[in-house]
Amino acid sequence: MRITLKELRKLSPQAADRVERDIAKRSGDRERRIAASTQRGQSTGAAGSFLEAAFEQQLRATFGLDPHPALRWRTEFRFAVPRLYRFDFAWPYLLIAAELEGGIWNGGRHTQARGFIEDARKYNLAAEMGWTVLRYPGTLVNSGEALAQTEQMLRTALRKQQDDPKP
Repeated sequence: MRITLKELRKLSPQAADRVERDIAKRSGDRERRIAASTQRGQSTGAAGSFLEAAFEQQLRATFGLDPHPALRWRTEFRFAVPRLYRFDFAWPYLLIAAELEGGIWNGGRHTQARGFIEDARKYNLAAEMGWTVLRYPGTLVNSGEALAQTEQMLRTALRKQQDDPKP
């Protein structure tokens, strides 16, 4: 049974006050999360996990500190506004993203049902928007395979852009 705030106020003004405070707090929390996500989406460095830090270090070693503008990556890039979806690494000019999937051996978020479903929604929306999303577990990052494939994809996409620029 649902009850409106107005009806609750008639029954218990103190409970209605608590509910109103809780609603205000939650809406403020959402606004803070959106603002924080927007700031993270503007980030050009400072990866969050050890896996992300390792991949970023590999990228810097490969592309240098000042790569071609199209090859400059963004971390925690928000690609779907107003959703809070972010890519771990993104090359917005080329519409290529890399997602590092940690915790696959110890029952982390990406292997749990809820996390897997949310990841599917995120990746399908990205595909709908024209993004190519590369997904890498830690073993592929640590072996260098993730970097090699990402570099190949970026260089191929850059060549295509230069050969056939969009009007």
